[in-house]
Amino acid sequence: MQTDRRHGEGNVYLRGTRWWIAFMKDGQLVRESARTTVREEAVALLDQRVGKRRDSQFYPLATKMSGVLFRQLRSYLVYIWRRGDEVLYVGRSVRGLSRVFDPQHHTLNGVLQSDTIEFIPAESRAAAIELEHELIENLRPHLNRRSGWRAFSSPSAA
Repeated sequence: MQTDRRHGEGNVYLRGTRWWIAFMKDGQLVRESARTTVREEAVALLDQRVGKRRDSQFYPLATKMSGVLFRQLRSYLVYIWRRGDEVLYVGRSVRGLSRVFDPQHHTLNGVLQSDTIEFIPAESRAAAIELEHELIENLRPHLNRRSGWRAFSSPSAA
């Protein structure tokens, strides 16, 4: 494959006399003929395909990332999903942002454009679990109730 694009932006490659594009969508590799012999047209098609996916998949999330380093976002973290003043969900990830932005996430697929997700890096898995439990207990997010903050409450509070 011939490429001059950054990781995650897909690729264009020549197959016979026609250009093809390849990109990831919902965790699966998608390959598609650009139906052209002009590389620039294939690149434009790839930009269109990847751009549409990025718009629909990532931009609905208004994220607060001030003070968080990129390497921290690829490791253990706890996240808080808010809608206005209401805390909807508290979760943790050992895979960094990949869990948060996974289209198959059991809860976060209901995020609205006006919602915010706050990321808090953790030093270890144990620290992430402890922080998540503490936040669920204190903030009592609506979507964690099924097995969330009630499960972490002390017996006397139940």
